[in-house]
Amino acid sequence: MVVCLLSGCEEKKATAELNSGKEMIAALTPKVPVGTPVATAKTFMAAEGFSIEEKVKAKWKGKGPVDYLLCIRDDGQPPIKRHWEVALMHDGKAITSIDVRTALLYP
Repeated sequence: MVVCLLSGCEEKKATAELNSGKEMIAALTPKVPVGTPVATAKTFMAAEGFSIEEKVKAKWKGKGPVDYLLCIRDDGQPPIKRHWEVALMHDGKAITSIDVRTALLYP
């Protein structure tokens, strides 16, 4: 019980405290590998604190039309936050690829 109080009871998220798109892809690839069912990927991303939108035949970074889960999260404390947009491309059943874009948000 004391250990829980000293170290905190929250489990560290796989995608916490990352600073680049490459780091995010490296963290996500073992957790949501190609072939992961879409429902499983949604559950994992929600547990990581992302809001999720289903995009159908939509554009992503100049590509399209593609089907993907758009996963969005802002990290950090004001005044500067890191904005994440993760696209989990899929074929309707399983994840086929992962792409990321990130930016710092200033007041």
